[in-house]
Amino acid sequence: MSEPIIRRILFALDAATDAPASLDAAIDLADRMHAELVGLFVEDMNLLRSAALPFVRQINIGTSDWSAFSTETTERALRVHAEAARRQMEDHARRRHVAFSFRIARGEVAAEIASAAEDVDLVVLVGLSRPIAGRIRLGSSARSAARHARGPVLVMREGQLRADRYLVAYDASAQSDKALALATLLARNTGLARNTGLARGAGAEVTAALLAGNETDAAALERRAREIVGAMGAQVRIEILGEPSLIDLCGFARRAGNAVLVVGADSPFARGQAAEELMDRVSCPLVIVR
Repeated sequence: MSEPIIRRILFALDAATDAPASLDAAIDLADRMHAELVGLFVEDMNLLRSAALPFVRQINIGTSDWSAFSTETTERALRVHAEAARRQMEDHARRRHVAFSFRIARGEVAAEIASAAEDVDLVVLVGLSRPIAGRIRLGSSARSAARHARGPVLVMREGQLRADRYLVAYDASAQSDKALALATLLARNTGLARNTGLARGAGAEVTAALLAGNETDAAALERRAREIVGAMGAQVRIEILGEPSLIDLCGFARRAGNAVLVVGADSPFARGQAAEELMDRVSCPLVIVR
């Protein structure tokens, strides 16, 4: 199979996202991959429709005071938010000499992200962390975008993109082959920030977590995994997971420490309701590969 190429990375934002640390992580990724960072701020039509309803009010969390929630004030707040995001991206990207672009779209968040994803090689979505559970919480629109974007999608919580290991749930399906190749590419470029003058090590480890119920199947998967990674001039660590549940897989990723979990979209862990549960339960960055 051909080696994946990442030339353009989409960093998607909306009114629910306020993540300067994640912007730094996305710029760092673009820097390491020698890629252009494409910023997209979506003015959520559902939010604007809600603001137009006469009975809707907003509450200030700090003061508990209620106030009017109008289309005019919402549009103004969205413009301020988008301009702040644009300035942050421009400032951070210019400092790192990373090529970038930024645009604003108005519409359904999931649809706008899916449309923009047609022209990039990787989509980055930011969720909020759940401090007690240690998990990532994505909004419903971002979840929909993660499920339906045609290319690979990276889901992380704020600032969370430092990895020592890339863990691939591997079963030799077409998309798990792609997942393994993409994980190898990302791991190979970990620590190679070209515009900082510093190299933070020789790259991250790639682990193929084999989804095999017996030794014969595991041996066949191991041969295939070593073939794919070896063709890219890298090495792979092999671990046999057997036939894990989704909870088992998330636990394996959590115990791995500073890791990124990578799954193919044709995996049973990334289809239908399982994808929702995976995004809800995983505590580390997650890449879904198509």
